[in-house]
Amino acid sequence: MATTATQRGIAGEQLFAATVTLTSDGELELFKPLIDDDHTDIDVGPRGAIPALAIQVKTALSLDRSGFAVARAFYPGQPRQHPRFIYAVLYVEEAAVHTAWLVPSSGFNRLAY
Repeated sequence: MATTATQRGIAGEQLFAATVTLTSDGELELFKPLIDDDHTDIDVGPRGAIPALAIQVKTALSLDRSGFAVARAFYPGQPRQHPRFIYAVLYVEEAAVHTAWLVPSSGFNRLAY
């Protein structure tokens, strides 16, 4: 049985959080909002400081025919756009983050079709 979109999303968020924690040597702390109405999966900031970024994590387990990792987002109304709101688009291969892109919300929204 294939994983659901929700399962893929949560798995990607957890992999992203682990990767950020490990690669920052613990200097970055991550916080998970209790409610995701504003499309924020993770808040992140320097340890001991106020979170500085809001992150929406998108997870792809495969590439499309053109070799692109496809990230889907649906918004009722206008997509959220702010300099401190970014998307983390992960291509996950064999339960490991193979490649990740951090994309400012303005660029993500411009590139989305």
